[in-house]
Amino acid sequence: MWVIWNGATVTWELEWFDKKDEKLAGRIFLNDFSEEDMRPVLLVDDPSLCGGYYPIDEARSARLRELSDVMIDVGRYDYFLGAVDTGLTEPDRSINPNDFPQSEVWYPAPRSLPDAFKGAEEVAPKRKVE
Repeated sequence: MWVIWNGATVTWELEWFDKKDEKLAGRIFLNDFSEEDMRPVLLVDDPSLCGGYYPIDEARSARLRELSDVMIDVGRYDYFLGAVDTGLTEPDRSINPNDFPQSEVWYPAPRSLPDAFKGAEEVAPKRKVE
């Protein structure tokens, strides 16, 4: 787990879906790993890996097995690894929110919204072209 600039405590979540019916078959939290621990697993050229879920293929599963004792069966399940917000703590102040453009809006993933928003769906925001 690690704390990001806005005070959210973040941990890695591995989810897997049955390939036959595409239903969620399981999920675990990988609390002992930081963002930097997973960078060699995911091999994503992104300054922050907190932006979504990444599919785990054979190559990524092999690198993940080197770090953990997680058993992965890519023949039976589709796996996805992502960073999830587990709650608020004190911000680490490593990023100043004022450095971002005023028009930028960050949308939380639907699963992290309060129960009042159960009907929320993940959609891409539409932007007005000028």
